[in-house]
Amino acid sequence: MSTELSEFSSRISEEAFLSEIHRLLWIEPVVDQHGVFDPGWSCRDHTLVLGNLAVLFRLALSSVDGLCIYMRGGTNQSPPVALGANTNATSNHRWLETVEGGIIDLSPNLGLSEGIWRSVPKNRFSGIVLGDWLPAGRGRVVKCLTRQAYDAAIAEASNLPNEISGIYLPLSREPVSTDQLADAFQSVDSPLSNKLRRDYGPGIYAKAVIHLRDFLRGEVRGLAGVSRSKAWQIVNSRKY
Repeated sequence: MSTELSEFSSRISEEAFLSEIHRLLWIEPVVDQHGVFDPGWSCRDHTLVLGNLAVLFRLALSSVDGLCIYMRGGTNQSPPVALGANTNATSNHRWLETVEGGIIDLSPNLGLSEGIWRSVPKNRFSGIVLGDWLPAGRGRVVKCLTRQAYDAAIAEASNLPNEISGIYLPLSREPVSTDQLADAFQSVDSPLSNKLRRDYGPGIYAKAVIHLRDFLRGEVRGLAGVSRSKAWQIVNSRKY
């Protein structure tokens, strides 16, 4: 592993950074502009912002579209529950991968309570970095290569008592590029981006990248304690 990748993965795993990026990008669950339920993870927004932050660390990552589902195995009191897409879906999620195929995904919000999903506390899940579950040992990551393997992984996870599993199936990928920031609203096309385009230009995502870089450097104050709308106003005031 390169020094740059080691440093990047370590810094983005810090609780302070996770709180900062989620303050900007997580939203309440909604039915999106296409009539599809969206849990508010803002996965495409996370991929654009975090991927371009990686570029500033001189890293070459890929943006991956595919299927993703999180499973909680059953207990004596509760049946297995799932949050995500089954095998028949086309694509429901976007995340980052390293050249070696390690998944980087900070977008899942498993702490929400939606339908029959049983909320997962932060001390059991805070993201996936380089294919590893954070915090270590509190859950499992399964990356599949075929729909059949994805289906089998879902069946297996449903039978693991009280275990939490994140199951991924990559379907397409493209290199992360700063060019995507120039047409950010078109590239992301999410409930969050539709909110942002009403008040800001597409450069707002580039400003978010710069804000997070400077936050990691300790050069700007964090956004904890302010509303999401105020947080974006602060980010929009940045110069780059």
